Amino acid sequence: MRLFEQKPSRYPGAVLAICLIALSSCEVGSATKGKSPFRAPASKNSDVTSATSTVEVATSFNVNVTVKDKSGYGIPNVVPTVTMSKSVTGTTGVTSGGCSSTNQRGITVCSLRASLPGTYSVSVLTPVAITAAATVTVESYPRTLSFSIQPSASTVSAVVIDAQPKVLVLDKAGNPVTLPGTVTLTMSGTPTTAVLSGTTAVAAGADGFADFEFSDAARTIANNLSVNLIGTYNLTASLTHGTTGTITATSSAFTIAAGAATKLLFSVSPSASSPTDTAFSLQPVVIQADAQNNAVTTDSTCQVSLSLSGGQVSTGDQLLGSTTAMTMTAGVANFANQNLRVKRIGGPDAVLSNYQLTATASGSCNGLTAGVSSQFAITLAGLPRQLRLVQPPGTAALNESWLNQPIIGVLDVLGVPVAGDNLTSISMTKDVASPAGTLVGSTTVQVVNGTANFSALKVTGTAVGQAGTYFYDFTGINPGLTITGLDNVSQVVSANGLTPTQMRFRVQPTSVAVREEMPVIEVKTVDASGFFCFNDNASQVKLSYTPPSATDRMQQPVGFPLGVFPAADITGDQNVVNGIASFSGIAFTASGAKQITAIGGTSSPGLTAQPSDIFAINSFSSTKDHLSFTCASCLQPNDTTVASGWSQNPKVGVLDQFDNLITTDNTTVVTLTCVQTPTCTLLGTTSKRVTGGIADFSGLGVRMGTATTGVLIDATSSPLIKAQSNSFNEL
Repeated sequence: MRLFEQKPSRYPGAVLAICLIALSSCEVGSATKGKSPFRAPASKNSDVTSATSTVEVATSFNVNVTVKDKSGYGIPNVVPTVTMSKSVTGTTGVTSGGCSSTNQRGITVCSLRASLPGTYSVSVLTPVAITAAATVTVESYPRTLSFSIQPSASTVSAVVIDAQPKVLVLDKAGNPVTLPGTVTLTMSGTPTTAVLSGTTAVAAGADGFADFEFSDAARTIANNLSVNLIGTYNLTASLTHGTTGTITATSSAFTIAAGAATKLLFSVSPSASSPTDTAFSLQPVVIQADAQNNAVTTDSTCQVSLSLSGGQVSTGDQLLGSTTAMTMTAGVANFANQNLRVKRIGGPDAVLSNYQLTATASGSCNGLTAGVSSQFAITLAGLPRQLRLVQPPGTAALNESWLNQPIIGVLDVLGVPVAGDNLTSISMTKDVASPAGTLVGSTTVQVVNGTANFSALKVTGTAVGQAGTYFYDFTGINPGLTITGLDNVSQVVSANGLTPTQMRFRVQPTSVAVREEMPVIEVKTVDASGFFCFNDNASQVKLSYTPPSATDRMQQPVGFPLGVFPAADITGDQNVVNGIASFSGIAFTASGAKQITAIGGTSSPGLTAQPSDIFAINSFSSTKDHLSFTCASCLQPNDTTVASGWSQNPKVGVLDQFDNLITTDNTTVVTLTCVQTPTCTLLGTTSKRVTGGIADFSGLGVRMGTATTGVLIDATSSPLIKAQSNSFNEL
């Protein structure tokens, strides 16, 4: 069949008129006119269909419109007009995106959107009314939450929030959602430990509102919302829906302030454990608080007093410090600088663990509930509680100072040495069970760093019966403390030593530098059994030395009773006093390992000789003292001519106080200057660092600038004593 075949018409004018009328009726109600078709649309052959049966509000969807003529052929280039109406009358909130022109098959797509939920019928109005209609259901889903009533900006702790929140659930088009589900509130903010009390989950009503206001007469905390801790917070409302998932909204910030003060609290309790009578490392801090333990900071007149409490407090235990009572500042009583401590009096245990402090209010805050601190322990650790024998007195003889003097240590209750004790004094007494000799010397000693070192103790007596085994008792005294002493510390004291037959070095020679005087050397006389002859005042003793060379000599300075003995290297007779001969000022002229011998003197030739321990004489002392042009390795400047330089350049040595060259010195800087300046000047390098203790000015171009006679050169290096050269001439 040829649709557009041209045939002759008997009424060409009439046919044209009919087509024009038909075409005019197709365009009624069209938003956009297309080209007039040559065929009239037929309602029974045209239709409208929807691409979806269900759609969310405010969401565009498409319908397909087909426009055909009575023969069922699609009519192209037509723009239909569609309408959409609810099955229930009322506002529809429908908007249209319009339709496009039909294609060659007469099909077009139209875009529609409804902002209100309901069941809609979609039908075609133009170019021809289509009796058939497409049905679309528009659903309302929860998409957004909003706080229609915000929580009150400020509320007191644990009091119902004055403006309880109200949350509105809206769909995509901004319509309240009918019965959308349950809205749940959570809280965020600081502190994070705060608790939101009351009913926090409410089902939204038919109007889309979830109202957290409960209308019971008392507005009880059990139902209405409240917060226990002071701080700043936000509420977050959330709702979970099967289609749209979870949606949230956050309220504006609100603050919770403290309520009225009801109690005292310890915001800082004393340290968990402290030694007795020692300041807490954590000093207590007391605050005013409301019923929810929030700090109340408005009172600066409240008086707070601290007292000792707890199940183990004994009569006499004391809370000590600079003060135990103070006035609060802004609701705080801070005892940080008051040196608070507990002094234990009763109880033998090393640790008492359930002490507490009680804070009591008076004055403007009288009536507040007293505060009680956390439990803490007070230990006896670190405080003197007992004595121990560190070194016993060694075996001795009557009238002889003990070589081993007793040393007593202080222990705490756990047996640990109390190294910090400098307050305890320890006294020593002879027990009544001891022989009749007399204990003499310093018998009471102050402890230093936990130890008492006794000195110069001995037992005196004149009879053999006063020898034997002695017993000593030691007692410690420290104010406020009970210290367990030591009893029956024993010592054997001998009465031998009445007939001297040999000698012993009581004080050995000491290692010193060349020419340095030794500390006093002591030789004692002893009997055949080696016991000290404490009553010997008749013997004489000498010291002798066998020199390996003519320059290695033992000397004794002038002032010794028998004078200097440089040739014989032997001292004169030294009288023994109470069994001891003392030698002072012994020195040696050469370094090296030495040994001297004690021999009997003129009145005591029968005393067996006794060699000393081997000792060292060092080449030099470690202390720099002065400079020298005359040491063994040093050189004086010689006569020379102007500007020619010395043929014998000076060498300056660094010496100790005993005129020994300090060969380990490589740091001292020596400077040469003319004594006769400004008429005398030195040229060249006049400062030199020593090597092996010698500042060698050879090759440094040191010379005189002018002819001068009787020249003197100073060598200096602060703080050492300077040296001055011999006189020389510059010609």
